[in-house]
Amino acid sequence: MLTTDIARLAVNINTPQNLYVPCNKSFRGRPQNKKLETIQNIEPHLLAVYYNKSMAQKAAIINFEGQMSVEDRIKKFPEDHNYRRELAKHIRCWPEDLMSVTGTQELEFLLKKLERKNFQPGKNLENFHNGIFKANLHMHTTNSDGKMTVQSLLDQAAKYSKKVKDPPLLVAITNHDILDDAQEALRIISSDPEKFKDVRFIPGVEMSAKYENPELFDLPVQMEILGYCVNPFDEKLNSALASLREQNLRYAGELIEKARTFGIKASFEEAKQYHNLINIGASPGFIGLVKDYLAHKAKQQGVDESAVREIIDDHCKRYGIFPLTPATPEIAEIMETSPAGMYGLSHPGRIELHGLKEGISGEKGIESLLQKFKTHGGRAVEVNYLYPDYYHNEGFDSWLEKIHSLCNQMGFLNSGGVDNHGESIFIR
Repeated sequence: MLTTDIARLAVNINTPQNLYVPCNKSFRGRPQNKKLETIQNIEPHLLAVYYNKSMAQKAAIINFEGQMSVEDRIKKFPEDHNYRRELAKHIRCWPEDLMSVTGTQELEFLLKKLERKNFQPGKNLENFHNGIFKANLHMHTTNSDGKMTVQSLLDQAAKYSKKVKDPPLLVAITNHDILDDAQEALRIISSDPEKFKDVRFIPGVEMSAKYENPELFDLPVQMEILGYCVNPFDEKLNSALASLREQNLRYAGELIEKARTFGIKASFEEAKQYHNLINIGASPGFIGLVKDYLAHKAKQQGVDESAVREIIDDHCKRYGIFPLTPATPEIAEIMETSPAGMYGLSHPGRIELHGLKEGISGEKGIESLLQKFKTHGGRAVEVNYLYPDYYHNEGFDSWLEKIHSLCNQMGFLNSGGVDNHGESIFIR
């Protein structure tokens, strides 16, 4: 009899007081009125875990491979189930329909179990093929600058999750400064909880931010903050992100109007068609895309490219560095106005420490940024971020190791992700 058949039978029979379950170490079945705390070291092909009817009906899912049952997860991570209850109110479903959604407590528990290799698909996808790849907490979908639909992302995760042993597959949607697709993901999961039962999904967002420290830097530092386990329906969070996007869109309009004074025939409506991030006004890459659009129009119309350079030079004089806009919030501001279950720092190796004062080392600069991030509630850093191959050289890899060491010394959780923008959850 298959393990799944045994599990189905378990729903319909009463559990004996002293049931023994075959396993590779002594394991004694618990009485009916006691909930199983956890299941460890049980050989999957021999495993048969019996639940009473109320547990099976309530949870609807029986786990194998040593993973905790649904009821055990609720007991171990009670705050997470309160989080699911809040999410369920917005999409009018039962909290149990959102058991695939992971809150802060379980996320912290799982991050402590994961190793660097679990965030890496492998150059030839070897970690994908053998099920070692278990976490991707940085992905973008079509409502941002990605090519995956939410449905495609979740379908890929559900299919691959069958290959992953304990701990289970962790995935997140972290679009730039917008939450619409995180909302959609929750609706999809709630409509078919059985399909996504082996996935641990984290509603997230990647928020534009800056760090300022006049004692160490002459210029602001551009960065991004990940919000994990957010409530994508939260009014305060949505309002803060909408305000940033609206200000960015107004500023893009100003730059386009300025370009017209140089003889570049450009329009805001056309610019929004050029790239979706211009359309929504999101991401630090937003200002670069506006520049690219203006350069494209100048070249197309035979206008001297120095006009675009002059516009960008003026921008840098006003706002310090190229990626920042008038709307970019400081670390403290964004973490006070944008509630999340857990804050993470995006791709620390990509943070460019512009304007370090003479005599200040890069290590001191990044340490001060990390300390500010931690002071305002930062809990995790993407030390396991998948950087493209062209980043890697002896100097860069040594810098990453210094950051990793600093993060460990400061007690940050190790997060990571592939930062997918294509059509696969495994390939950047």
